[in-house]
Amino acid sequence: MSNFTSKKEKLQTRMESLERKHRKLDKQIKKEFDNFLDDSKLTILKREKFKLKDEMHNIQLELVALEANNEAWLWRWRKLGRYILCR
Repeated sequence: MSNFTSKKEKLQTRMESLERKHRKLDKQIKKEFDNFLDDSKLTILKREKFKLKDEMHNIQLELVALEANNEAWLWRWRKLGRYILCR
């Protein structure tokens, strides 16, 4: 397994975990809102949800960058391969 695949899989696994936590927290916020939870506690839950969303966004950016770097590497490798074959 390449380093690219390993890192990508780790990031995807982390993303899935965060998405599950985010959905769970969203349900909890809706439930507590319906039960007229204290605003300060609701604010804490919403901040936690925002932190999860922020981390998910950062992982998504990292995955895009990882893909872009891999594509650039493949392009360079193919170009080099053609250069060697033409010599």
